[in-house]
Amino acid sequence: MGSIQSRAIRIATWTAAVAVGLLLPVPAPGEGPVATGSAIFLHPDGVGAQGWTAHRIYRHGPDGTSNWDRMERIGLYRSHLLNSTNASSHGGATVHAYGVKVPFDTYGHSSEKPVEALAGGHRSIMIEARDTGLAIGLVNSGHIAEPGTGVFVAGVPSRSMTEEIARQVVESGAEVLFSGGEIYLLPEGIVGRHGQPGSRADGRNLIEEARENGYRVVHDRDELLALPAD
Repeated sequence: MGSIQSRAIRIATWTAAVAVGLLLPVPAPGEGPVATGSAIFLHPDGVGAQGWTAHRIYRHGPDGTSNWDRMERIGLYRSHLLNSTNASSHGGATVHAYGVKVPFDTYGHSSEKPVEALAGGHRSIMIEARDTGLAIGLVNSGHIAEPGTGVFVAGVPSRSMTEEIARQVVESGAEVLFSGGEIYLLPEGIVGRHGQPGSRADGRNLIEEARENGYRVVHDRDELLALPAD
């Protein structure tokens, strides 16, 4: 997965961020354990213990077992932030990415300064993984700047800086990027594959730049399935 030729980026029209996730490589069947400790991290935005309980009762009954219950490892924690008893999507995602409590309005970077991670420095756990040689990837059911995944590789003073977040995500070195938000990757006046004009005021076409940097760009399921196995 370390080869740039294996990179892929998918641009779709999804807009709902019901569940977002971070994807790190896991060994294929028969390959055995990976000494680097590969992992998949799921970030279901806005869901806590109460949500899992309500889902279980509604779908499976009070004594039933959901697929979430069957997961080997589930981590629950006190989700309040430094200045709020209620969490935000970007603040909560920053806690996951950096391992420290942050203010409510934080996207890997507060309004004043970058976040200092629990391990020290201003790197998220995913950037740490990348810098140690692990292949990394992001899979988001919303647009590319949604914080559940974006904050793992991008940091900005305001969540509304979607164009800058999109640039940082595309330039993050991730091997795989799946998301919506084509408009944030195209310059103003350029209509994308899904019929919407781009919104980038800097004139950059990040889709073409991704291609030039070795990514294979796909826009739908058929194009994804048509990719060669290697």
